[in-house]
Amino acid sequence: MLDFDGREIGSERLGRSFRLWALERHPAQEAPKGDWRVWLLMGGRGSGKTRAGAEWVHEVARRTAKLRIALVAETLGDAREVMIDGVSGICRIARRERPEFEASRRRLVWPNGTIAQIFSSEDPESLRGPQFHLAWCDELHRSIVSERVNLKSAA
Repeated sequence: MLDFDGREIGSERLGRSFRLWALERHPAQEAPKGDWRVWLLMGGRGSGKTRAGAEWVHEVARRTAKLRIALVAETLGDAREVMIDGVSGICRIARRERPEFEASRRRLVWPNGTIAQIFSSEDPESLRGPQFHLAWCDELHRSIVSERVNLKSAA
């Protein structure tokens, strides 16, 4: 295989390039430019929503010390299995400055002191009190649908 300059690409260099998010991502997987408060990714299975979220959280956490981040999924198991340990999860995509997962405390800790705490939409009250600089909510629509079903069942 040749690079853009016509030089041969060795297998080691090729392997590294496949791990570079900037070379892999699609334009729709790039965080919005400028000052924004909500970035909504909608797509089908395998469209790269989780990978985009994990890459964004890891990059922000890696570059900015002492941040507080909320990672919210439908269940705590989903947070760990998808957002943290999944194929496209934070711990799998982190190439450098990988965070340590402290399972008993339900959090990721980066070497620079940034902490990401995991939460479940099953217990929305757990989000009351703690303050965060940013949040990544995975499968938000599932949480909203579950809440509507629970409200209808209670009526």
